[in-house]
Amino acid sequence: MLKLLAGVDGGGSKTLALIANGQGRIIGKGLAGPSNPNVVGIKVSVKNIKSALIEALGGYQSKRINVAVFGVAGSEARDELSERLSKTIDFVEEIEVVNDSFICLAAGTQGRPGVVVIAGTGSIILAVDEEGKVIRAGGWGYLLEDSGSALQLGRKAAMETLRFLEKRAPSSKLVEKVLKKLNAKSVNDLLSSIYNSESPVSKIASLAPLVVELSEEGDLVAKRIVNEAIDELVSCVLSVISRSRFSSGHIPVVLSGGVFRGSSTYLNAFKLKLRKIMPRVEPMLLELEPAIGALILAFKKAGLLNNEVLFALIESYRKMEV
Repeated sequence: MLKLLAGVDGGGSKTLALIANGQGRIIGKGLAGPSNPNVVGIKVSVKNIKSALIEALGGYQSKRINVAVFGVAGSEARDELSERLSKTIDFVEEIEVVNDSFICLAAGTQGRPGVVVIAGTGSIILAVDEEGKVIRAGGWGYLLEDSGSALQLGRKAAMETLRFLEKRAPSSKLVEKVLKKLNAKSVNDLLSSIYNSESPVSKIASLAPLVVELSEEGDLVAKRIVNEAIDELVSCVLSVISRSRFSSGHIPVVLSGGVFRGSSTYLNAFKLKLRKIMPRVEPMLLELEPAIGALILAFKKAGLLNNEVLFALIESYRKMEV
């Protein structure tokens, strides 16, 4: 019987589903709206994942998918999402829902052990070592820990601006830019702009590009904020590696997220600092879609992953307009 496997990246802005045959050739792609349950809720998440899968199948639910792996952000709703998907999507025989960091890692290392660093609105640092042990640092949510993320950069910029407005710190180019972006002239203006917005977290994170841009231009306050963020990210990577088991040789460190992609300066500064402290690491920006990583994990789960399948997956992916 022809085997079909699926990999799905359920993001906060879109859902991408890829379907491959048992030999690793990608034969279908489906796109739908966002399916991060932390953003849109379980009901919409399931609806959009199902829609993306049906589109990838060419509209035919009569086809059976043997194994599907879904990568979604967060962990709070994963069990409930898995249960709802199993009940709703009856054309998939075996379902596994994993944190999106796992599919990013698999896409970057092609299923091999390594470390992944995601720095977007939030952040997470995770290692899967040679014994299959999972070690994590950071990524505990905006209330607790988000090292090196856009939220951390933006929060510190907002705090510097508040300190200036309270006459506790001098002005700077960063403060001027933040006040202009938030259309604020007072503490109340700034607080209103953030807390009365549709998403205060997104509003604060939107300040991050200003911080990085002004850091590149030499603003001392912005440079300090960026350097602190990089130091914290590096410490998280060192933490997970120190608790992992990797044999001698290079350790791949996959980098993903808008903070890295938005600034080559931030990306290169992080790489340089990490390599200086730990020369064994091999940091690399994720080039493939995370959905490829979900497919790789699906093949691994089905016991079908080998070098020929990996080659076919990557070659067929590159021929598609993903």
